[in-house]
Parts: sequence; C-alpha cells; structure tokens
Amino acid sequence: MTLNDVLLSLLEAMSSIGETHLVGWDSVQQWPEGALGKLLEAGIITKAKPASSVECRECANHCFMAVHQLPGGNGKATRAFIVCDDPEMQGQMGRIAIPLERLRQWKVTALQLAQVIAGLLGIECKAEERHGQGNIRIGMVKGKNGRRWLSLNKSPLTLEVNDHHLPLDEVLFFEDAALAIDREHIELLIDKAPASSGKRYTPTTEKREAGKRKTEAMYEDWREEYLRLRRQYPDTMRHSDSWIAKKIAKLDIAQGRDSETIRKNMKS
Repeated sequence: MTLNDVLLSLLEAMSSIGETHLVGWDSVQQWPEGALGKLLEAGIITKAKPASSVECRECANHCFMAVHQLPGGNGKATRAFIVCDDPEMQGQMGRIAIPLERLRQWKVTALQLAQVIAGLLGIECKAEERHGQGNIRIGMVKGKNGRRWLSLNKSPLTLEVNDHHLPLDEVLFFEDAALAIDREHIELLIDKAPASSGKRYTPTTEKREAGKRKTEAMYEDWREEYLRLRRQYPDTMRHSDSWIAKKIAKLDIAQGRDSETIRKNMKS
C-alpha cells in the first residue's frame, strides 16, 4: 500500500457516503509509515473525538462494543475497557482492557477537502457546509472567457466547473510525498463549452442557483477590470466611473450588458 492508495481509499469512502468519514486507530496501523503525518499535514484528515466503541479481539466474533472509561486520579492513569454482552463470556473474561491509543480516530469531511483544493489552486475559500447540502462552493476560477464557480459535489465526490464534472480521485494525488492537484485538467474545463444535457429536467431551485453563480462570476470580472482601469486612469475627473463602465461594456466580459448595469455592479 502506498500513500496514494491510502488517499484513494479515503476519497472512495467519502464519495460513497457523502458525509463525514471516520478513520480509527486500527485502520491507520495498516497504512505505510509516515502516511498519517503526511495526510494531517496536507489537511486531508484532522483529529476527531475519541471513539466510543471498538472491535473486541478476545474471541472469533470480533464484535464492536461500547467503551467504558475510568477517570484517572491519585496517581492512576485513565483506563478504558469493554464488557462482553454475552453473560457466559462475561464470567470468563471480565473487563477487557483497551489501550487508550486504540480510541484515537481522525475524520475526513467535504469541507476539509474543499479548503484543501482551494489552497492548492490559490483560491480564497469562504466555503461553509450546511446540513443536507449536496455540494460546497469552493470559489471562483478564472479562464479565458471569464470567471466560473468551482464546486465540490459530495456524492459522488466530484469537482464541478462550467457544468462539467471531474472525479476528485482523478486530479488529487501525492507527488514526492507532497499533495498536488492536476491544475491543467481543471483549467481545460473552465473554458470548455458546457456539456450538453439534452432535455434533462432541472429543478427550479437548481436553475436559480446556477444562474446566481454565473452572475456573481460576471460581476467579479467587472470588479477586477474596474480596478485595473482605475489604476491605469486614476484621474476621476477626466475618467469617471461611467467612462470606465463604457469601456468594460465593449469587452467580452460584459456579456451583452449595458454600461449602466456594469456601473452599478462593478464596485460592489
């Protein structure tokens, strides 16, 4: 097993459930040496609360049992144990001690992954995760034809840009023990024409959200061009905001909007 094998297994688990994926101490022991540290450093996994149940190894059944803890004190360390729920076995085994390190676990969330992707692409990420939300908007990426929203869909785990979907496990990988992303693959999709979806039904709320994302990206293009032109033409008496808006209206990023519409939104 390699570091990339571990990464793929985590992404596969996330993709199948679409929610937080927990990784226990026992699973981590199967990883190659140093993998845990690299994944923590990259932000793919973070520490989670100690496990409340573990696999019992005292018999062939390998049941998952609730963990009980006795707080330390008077020179004694905190102790953890499980008790078999089979009455006959209880008498034979009594309390089964569990090393505290076996309670350690880590988690992978869609929000963590979104923030990692943003960092690799140099995007300012203000992503938030809401209950029941199927995707997370990472941020805007710039192409030849303007800006587009980049989002992370939870299940299956894919990047979405310009109506194209790209499996995350195809672009996220470790190279020379450092996490990397296939930036070129993503940039190709930014300017590629949206995939034809035929007459597929799209819910009104989804259409509205898609339209909102496109409008926000267009406004961001205007704001960037406004700042560039204002730096080039700092004299506001000779080169007013209206004058700059008319210049922007002649560019492709205007997308057919008139100068007055551009003026109202290029500074907000």
